[in-house]
Amino acid sequence: MTDLLVIIMALAIPAATGTLLVSLLLGVEAGAGEKVCLGFGAGLGLLTYGMFLMGLMKVPFTAAGAAAPQLALFIVIAVILYARLKPVRNRAADEHRGAGRLEVAVAAVMAVWVFLKIGFVLNETLVRPIYSWDAWANWSAGAKLFYYSRGLLLDGAREHFFGAGYRPFPGHPLHTTLLEVYSALWLGRFDEIYVKSWGFLYFVSMLGVVYWAIKREAGFFYGVAGAFFLASMPLLTWHAQDAYSDFPLSWYSLAAFVTFWRFMKTGSRGFLVLAGAFAAMGMFVKNEGLFFTAALGAVLFLYSAFERKPLVTNLFCFLLPVLVLAGPWLVFKSANDFGFGHTGGELKWLGDPNIRGGERTGVHWDIIVPALRQAFLSVNFSLLFPFWLVVSALGIKAVARTELKYLDLALLIVISGFVFVYLTLEKMSVLEGTGIYRNILTYAPVMLFASFLTLKAALESPGRRR
Repeated sequence: MTDLLVIIMALAIPAATGTLLVSLLLGVEAGAGEKVCLGFGAGLGLLTYGMFLMGLMKVPFTAAGAAAPQLALFIVIAVILYARLKPVRNRAADEHRGAGRLEVAVAAVMAVWVFLKIGFVLNETLVRPIYSWDAWANWSAGAKLFYYSRGLLLDGAREHFFGAGYRPFPGHPLHTTLLEVYSALWLGRFDEIYVKSWGFLYFVSMLGVVYWAIKREAGFFYGVAGAFFLASMPLLTWHAQDAYSDFPLSWYSLAAFVTFWRFMKTGSRGFLVLAGAFAAMGMFVKNEGLFFTAALGAVLFLYSAFERKPLVTNLFCFLLPVLVLAGPWLVFKSANDFGFGHTGGELKWLGDPNIRGGERTGVHWDIIVPALRQAFLSVNFSLLFPFWLVVSALGIKAVARTELKYLDLALLIVISGFVFVYLTLEKMSVLEGTGIYRNILTYAPVMLFASFLTLKAALESPGRRR
């Protein structure tokens, strides 16, 4: 019980700081619950970013040292918010839509299921140690080394430079690894159960982000339905219990898309700044986070150009947090030639590092059928892909005349990025199954969010009104 209280206190510090930061940027544009959910991920992203900078400066890792920047930022933002304090109406509350008795009854059943899944994930999180080989080999072994070394081991003369021997791919980002280090610092030991307890809070806050984002657009019933379908994805609830990085990346990609959507709907650049920040934080979770940043950046350019919005100002608001939060990591990777793939600094295109020693064999056209089978026939994501296709077909006209076309375009760019990698580089990620499943997990919540927005737009299209 003492360990649990310590972890709660440790995670409460970045969560509170992130919540205040989100409140500062969004003001009355979001409700309290939504700010807390978004703030949790924002705070943890800032936490690991700060620890990375500490590591670069060779400041020894300690619990107090890791928490101190968070507490300082908390105080600064609290003073600013206090100075701004005045009676306001919460705009998010003004958009509440009611629901009929039948909808309330169905929503109650779905809500019970969601809470059961939350309870299940909580129980598994608190009783299971790190149990998958990939999670241990790619993220946790390095975390344990950094914890006992109290730093990132950046002395080039040392045997385990930057975790060598414990981190098979030095180009993998550090968010998950440093979260485990932070948790262990507070516990005073590397406990393989509690160092990954933050995964449960990512799970709960993701459900909250989906609920409030959909509720605002389509009402209470659809908000609960969105959380219900998200919680029902077997692979998502499985990853929420383990310490693998695709799950946090799915959180940051969802948060980036939701805040980007809110920017297009409201014009508030606070949402755009958050979208850039969340995209950058995703790049510090996994290399694939680059796909989401590139997609949103490209679509922001198109949106600003075609909708005659301030292009330079919008790009500045989005790219500044990307440069600040992801820039140091990208420069560090480049300076050390760590690269982005599984082969170090050089990407061996038209081959695969996992077969024939990386021999170039041409475009991997044979992955197309297995990829479609795994997306549409696997139980890992329930009926997400068929649902997405059917809803997209029904709502194609509604999508074309609204900002949804930009959201869908960004999603398609992300999916295309993964397909390109499968066709030219990571063939075995598809043929062996686990790689493509984890990749889909990173954008599955975004696909769910976009599908519910499209469903709402299709049902309210002029042709369906009586």
